[in-house]
Amino acid sequence: MKKNRLYYLAQQEGTRYRLYQDAFTVAQVGAPLLTRVAPTLFEVALAVGGVSYQYGFPIGLGLSATISMYTAYCALTTKLILMRMNLCERNVPNHGKQCHK
Repeated sequence: MKKNRLYYLAQQEGTRYRLYQDAFTVAQVGAPLLTRVAPTLFEVALAVGGVSYQYGFPIGLGLSATISMYTAYCALTTKLILMRMNLCERNVPNHGKQCHK
C-alpha cells in the first residue's frame, strides 16, 4: 500500500499515530531478520553447500542436522537463562554477587 507523504499528513492525529506505530513495528521485525537471521542462513547454506560439494551429500546433510539441533538447543536454553537473570535483577539487590554463582 504505497501512499505519498500528503496522504499521511491529511489523516487525523490518532490515525497518523497508528500508522507510525505500524511502520515502526514492521521496522522492528524486519531489521533483525535482515541484519541477523538472513546473513546467518546464508552462511549456513554456504557451509553446507561447500561441505556437500567437497565430501558428499550425506556429510552435508549431517552438518545441516547438527547446525539445526545446535540452534534449537541455543534457542531453548537462552530463553531460560535470560528469564532467570531477569528474575534475579528484579528480586535481589546487588544480584551480581548472589544470583550468578
